[in-house]
Parts: sequence; structure tokens; C-alpha cells
Amino acid sequence: MDPTKLDISKLFLGANIVIIGIYILLGNIGTVSFGYLPYLVKFWPLVIIAVGLDLLLKPYNLGYIGSILFIVFLIIAIVASVPGQSGSGVRKLLSIPEEPSENWFTDIWQSFRGHGGVVETQKYTEEIALKPNKIVFNLKHSKIDWMSVIVKSSDKVAINYEMGLKSRVKNEQYKLDIKTEQLGDESVININPASQLEKGVFYNVKIELSAPPETMFVIRGNTGHFELQDNWKGELDFYELRDADLITKDIDGIITFGTLSGNVKVGNVKEAKINTASGEIHIQGSQGNVNLQTISGSIWVGSMGSGEVKSTSGDITVASCKGDLKASTVSGDAHFESCFGSVNIGTTSGDVTVKNLLVTGGESNIKSISGDINISVDKNSSVTCTFSTLSGDVRINGFKELSNIELEHKKGFIVGDGKSIMTISTTSGDIKVMEK
Repeated sequence: MDPTKLDISKLFLGANIVIIGIYILLGNIGTVSFGYLPYLVKFWPLVIIAVGLDLLLKPYNLGYIGSILFIVFLIIAIVASVPGQSGSGVRKLLSIPEEPSENWFTDIWQSFRGHGGVVETQKYTEEIALKPNKIVFNLKHSKIDWMSVIVKSSDKVAINYEMGLKSRVKNEQYKLDIKTEQLGDESVININPASQLEKGVFYNVKIELSAPPETMFVIRGNTGHFELQDNWKGELDFYELRDADLITKDIDGIITFGTLSGNVKVGNVKEAKINTASGEIHIQGSQGNVNLQTISGSIWVGSMGSGEVKSTSGDITVASCKGDLKASTVSGDAHFESCFGSVNIGTTSGDVTVKNLLVTGGESNIKSISGDINISVDKNSSVTCTFSTLSGDVRINGFKELSNIELEHKKGFIVGDGKSIMTISTTSGDIKVMEK
């Protein structure tokens, strides 16, 4: 290779690296502000365009055009990052604010997550004299990308909230539409997006709410985070959500929560109906019925009265069930302890473990196709148990296995008077039953 011949493509690539280094150096000495970075990150597709141009034009000896394009952008970005009048004109050209972000590192991270690009934040405080029975958040609006609601217990109702804008629109003030109404014996506070939302585009709504603990909450929204920081007596009705998390302490009421994706972590609750597609569900306990469903997440329940739990690819764990239980999972494992009612459990490829099963009535069915089944049955049960497997092994410890004739040509055993019926079956998995 001729050492005197320049490789123009590498020359301009090196120039890009040098200019980036100059930008970092200028930021470290305070000449430019890194606070403008969150607003410059939105131009990241230029990197893809630059690389694509270089690859497309390389056969024509023009494999540096993309690098030149990116050099121009880097120079413009450096000028836009200079505080004061020096970079004001370029900032207007790129539609970024005059004031840099104070939390620029966090804002960059949120930009990559799809929640960034905040131009400004407007803060408001409102106190409401009405003591409500119900507070309704109707924030399902295309202009709201993210919503955060944090609730604290208080005798009075007070709302502090922030509106984070993606774009500045004539410096207008944008507030939530908060209305109170009396519907018979029911006092309701409705929190809605303001009509001005059609004019501007908002990044997020962050709400800190104080309300009486007996209040019922109804939330309709897109994406967000919902957290009750104190124990609560009212009901929660959160539905029609797209990407939302729920965190609560103890709820002396009923929870209804539905979202496409999002995690749920709840303390003790009266009853719960929770449905999430890709999130995990964690409930400390429920006195009554629960209905829990997730596709790719796992489910953990400390204690429950009765109910149904379903997961497609996640594991299911129930530490205690006082009533009838239905559970199913496709590829996850199912683990249960201290079950005191009938159980209907099914898996495809997951293992099933039931410790301390006390059956005194009803009909139970436990089955798996390729997973193993391990069960310990309380000796105080009243059940006739039959089992079958095509290619797996069967082990019975503690109970006397009866003959085919005694169980009408089926294998199994009887505990107590055998009033209830339990069927255990697998296709290729092993079955192990022990006396507890």
C-alpha cells in the first residue's frame, strides 16, 4: 500500500471521533452544557443514515459522504450546546429549549426508553373541600405518553401534579381538568386531560394525591406507575391500561387490574382480579376469591381463600389455599403448599408439586403431559385417589396401593372414607405420592 495515498473514508471517520472528543472536553471545562444532550439524542437515527450512505456509496469511491453528514451534525450540536445567545439560533432550528436539563443523565436514559425529550415541566397544587367516595382518573389520551400516580392517606384531598411537555406551545399553561360532582349519595372527583392537550404533546403526568383511605379509585390510562403508599379500605378499579405497574400495601377492598404489560405487587387484599400479559403478579394474601392471569410472567401468592391462577410460560407458587383451587401453566412449574380444598391443576411441560394437601370433599384433578408430579397428602383426608402414566414411574409412600379390582381396574389408594375423588395423570412424567 502506498503510504502517501490517503484513505478518505478512514480520514472522515477519525474526524468524527475527534469532534466527539472535543465536545466531551468542552463539556468538562464548562464551555458547552451536557444538559442539552437529552434533546439531541432524538437525532440518533442520523448514525444509521450515515453508515448506510457510506456502505451504499463505497463502490463509487464516495464512502465518506455519510461521515461528512454526521460531522456537520456534530458541529451543529456543539453550537446548540453553548449556553446563552451564542447557541440560541441553532436551538430554535432544532426545536430544543433554551434552558438545559438539570437531570440530563436521567433524561437521556428515559429518552432511550421512549419517555424522554422533556422541554419543560409545569407544576400545580389544588386542594378540594369535597370528601369523595370515588376518584376517577380518566387519563387514557393519545397525548399522554406516561402517567405516574402516587397516593397517600389523608383526611383532606390535595393534588400536586406535574405536566412534562415534549414541545413548547406559545408558553401556555396546561393543567388537568379536575371536576367534582354529586351523584345521589356518591361524591365523585373526575380527573381528566385538559382540552389543551390537543394543541401540545406531553411527555408525562406525575400526580401525588392525598385522599381518605375509604376512597375508591378508578383509573383509565395508557402507560404508567400506580402506587398506594398506605393501607387502604376502598376498592381499586384499574382497567384498559397498556403498560402499567401497580404497587400497594394492604387493601381492605376489591382490586380489579388489567394491563397488557406491567408488574403487580399487592399486600393483603379482600378479593383480587388481575390480568397482565407480560408482567409478574405478587400478592401477599387474599381473604376471598382471586383470579390471576399472566402470559409470560410468574405468579406468587402468599395465601388465598379460593380462586384460579393461570400462566403460560411463568411459574406459579401458592403458599396457602384455604378453598378450592384451579391452576394451569404451559411451560412453567406449579408449586403449592397447605391446600385445604379440591384442586384442579394442569401443566404441559412443567412440574407440579403439592405439599400438605388435605382433601375432604369435591373432585380434584392433577395432570401433566411431560412434567413430574409430587404430592404429599394429609392422612386426615377423605379421598379415593387413582393415578395413571404412560411412560413414567409411579411411587407411593405411606399409603397402601390397592389392586385393580378394588378400584375398578385402576391403580390408586383410599384415605379415610374415600368420599372425595382425586385423579392424578401424566403422559411421560413420573408420579410420586407421600403420606403427610
